Amino acid sequence: MKKKSCRSYSSDQRVFIPSNGLYSYPDVVVVCGKPEFSDTQTGSLTNPVLLIEVLSQSTANYDKGEKFELYRDIPTFREYLLIDSRRTLAKKYRGNLVVSL
Repeated sequence: MKKKSCRSYSSDQRVFIPSNGLYSYPDVVVVCGKPEFSDTQTGSLTNPVLLIEVLSQSTANYDKGEKFELYRDIPTFREYLLIDSRRTLAKKYRGNLVVSL
């Protein structure tokens, strides 16, 4: 990330997707280049390249399904990392490719 001038944000950074109206708080957000925000009042990022979600029993299906589909509307979005909190398992999605870690 350092070589690409990228910055990570914790779970308190909100992400906004104007094309579908979703506001979300991913567990980790990574932006490369200058961060872009929806407006000064909400401070919601609009240009993440990597979103990371830690799956719990109550959120796993939504995070793997509908939320992932909504995130795909972000033009800068490149990778999605899902970390299972109940097992030793992580999956990274790059485009339509799934890489188990």
